[in-house]
Amino acid sequence: MRSSVSKVAALTAAALLALAACSSDKTEGAANETSADGKVIIDTFGPQGPDDNWDTNPVSKVMSDKFKIQFRWQTTTFDAGAAREKRQIALASGDYPDLFMLIPWVDGFTQAEVLKLGTQGVAQPLEGLIKDNAPNIQKALDENKTLKEMATAPDGHIYALPQWSDCKHCTYPDKLWMNSAWLKKLNLQVPKTTEDLRKVLQAFKTQGLGKVVFSLGQKHAEYAFVVSGVMSESGCDVVPACVA
Repeated sequence: MRSSVSKVAALTAAALLALAACSSDKTEGAANETSADGKVIIDTFGPQGPDDNWDTNPVSKVMSDKFKIQFRWQTTTFDAGAAREKRQIALASGDYPDLFMLIPWVDGFTQAEVLKLGTQGVAQPLEGLIKDNAPNIQKALDENKTLKEMATAPDGHIYALPQWSDCKHCTYPDKLWMNSAWLKKLNLQVPKTTEDLRKVLQAFKTQGLGKVVFSLGQKHAEYAFVVSGVMSESGCDVVPACVA
């Protein structure tokens, strides 16, 4: 394990990949370990899917070229139990990776765990690095109160950057897609109220346009509706299919 890590490079990686930065008893000012082409090597711990390869991942390659860093991966799996166990073994060894890239629902640190690592001197505060080197992250923290609260430990330091996905499709993943060809064939409008929807469902059912009113992820031409992300425990993929 090398003796230190470039703070700017570590911060950049932490910001873009939502990592937590940690130290491994590394001495400030000591020489960075570099690759043959002069890139700073950053030991990074994180889960890797069976069909993924972090070494050849396009994002890893872009970051490596842009910021002159080379990730040296310590990988786990998406099996939460095994991933957490390997994470704890890495911490218990005292030979810490420079960065942890963790998935919240797999092996992510809790706020209490982050605070413990910070008070132990294992995790290093990032707020100074963010202020000096990451204006876009600083701007996001200043403008987004929720993000800042998520990132800030009870002692006031930022030791880790949380996963943040601010997009419509992430916030509202469950969608109902309507077959507009069926509406046009029956000269119906897109329903705007629950009563409108009831009438459309009745028309679809009684006019014999298809056998299934609702379906999960099938071709749109075959069904009246396609529902994404909604499942039921009954015999139907989607509950309304049983009652339409």
